[in-house]
Amino acid sequence: MKCYGVPGMVSLVRQAGMRIEVMSPLELHTARLVGYTGQEIIVNGPAKTEAFLQECLRENVRFIVIDSLAE
Repeated sequence: MKCYGVPGMVSLVRQAGMRIEVMSPLELHTARLVGYTGQEIIVNGPAKTEAFLQECLRENVRFIVIDSLAE
């Protein structure tokens, strides 16, 4: 979603049967808005805050790329 996070376009990606990679709370919200489930979302990125990671867990995201021991 990094390049074009407009809900209409994200919805087309979902309709095509692809999963989505998000890197921010806004991207996570957009993915959920168009109907992605936590199991279909991949979280990545170097600046994941504790609050963002907690939100991912609340949304049942099952694949989070961990970049450091602190995460």
